[in-house]
Amino acid sequence: VMERLFEPFFTTRSAESGTGLGLAVVHGVVAEFGGAIDVQSKPGHGARFTLYFPECTDAPSPIRPTALPTSSGAGQTLLVVDDEPTLVALAEEMFTSLGYQPVGFTDPVAALQALRADPQRFAAVVTDEVMPGLTGIQLTEAIRQFAPALPILMVSGYGGASLAQRAAAAGVSRLLTKPMQREELARAMALLLKPVLLLV
Repeated sequence: VMERLFEPFFTTRSAESGTGLGLAVVHGVVAEFGGAIDVQSKPGHGARFTLYFPECTDAPSPIRPTALPTSSGAGQTLLVVDDEPTLVALAEEMFTSLGYQPVGFTDPVAALQALRADPQRFAAVVTDEVMPGLTGIQLTEAIRQFAPALPILMVSGYGGASLAQRAAAAGVSRLLTKPMQREELARAMALLLKPVLLLV
């Protein structure tokens, strides 16, 4: 299986044991930083993954104290969609600590049905891109048919200009790269839910 190891959705496990996206996400993150992965594997002896990254020769920036995000939620309900249960649980934990009420789904089709049933319930949508059933872009396109102004944050392990362009064309409000960082999520959500002031 070495030649297909990093393909999205390729797995040697049963359908109930995983989606096969773990190594695909790792490959996407490493590639985004200009790195490479070497795999050594022997039957019965396990596998060794060696990750290589470009050396940074820049002088380190002065260390500045990192302030905690000043913006937090006010109990808004967020629709969180990711086919990996552990990532849904992580996102729910982060958003809860930031003052939001996340509602997680591992099935994008079920998430879309919940949103259609009560569009006013959710203040924003947070979605992955690569998912079985519906991709994040397809989910966004479906949402835009009945909720054109709903903020949609996409958090994906696959970055790059191509995804950014396709996401923007579909109606994604903001794009972040996995792994999820609490501070980034706080800033992104604060911007997406920032009240609009109308001058009359």
